[in-house]
Amino acid sequence: MIKKLESLAAAVAFAEAGLLDEAKELACDIEVAAKSPNRKFLIVSENRMISKNLVTYAMQLSERMQYDIVATHAINEKMASGLAEGGMKQAVNRLAKDFLALYRELAAHARMIGVECHHLLSKGSAYAAIENVYHHVGGVEFAIVQGSSPLGLGVTSSLPLFVFKEDGR
Repeated sequence: MIKKLESLAAAVAFAEAGLLDEAKELACDIEVAAKSPNRKFLIVSENRMISKNLVTYAMQLSERMQYDIVATHAINEKMASGLAEGGMKQAVNRLAKDFLALYRELAAHARMIGVECHHLLSKGSAYAAIENVYHHVGGVEFAIVQGSSPLGLGVTSSLPLFVFKEDGR
């Protein structure tokens, strides 16, 4: 229920930014992801856009494994509070809008190879996003976290976690 509300809040942010088609897609995406019987993996980034390199890697991995992709942006309070008034809304709008072109490319590739992709925005840490998606969307088998993750040492996750590091980051 909470995840659905977060997705609906993100959909409202899309609509307020004038991206009506994307708002409609996002509002039902958590339900679609949960209904898909396919095996899935997550790609997760906290407080920054998922990189093109990670999207490309995810597309190739999905094609080889025939897994759905759930791209998840985690936006924590620290990022939101660093922005002006309306910080969380502004952070959601910025990430959603910046990721839109990459998401469209990811979705087109997924359709072409016969899998699905979903984009979720989650308030909180990458760890909390992983746990929420794992518990609310069935069939998620592992997560790939972008960069040197702020998940921290000693964090236990319900899923196997892998880190995607880019050169120099």
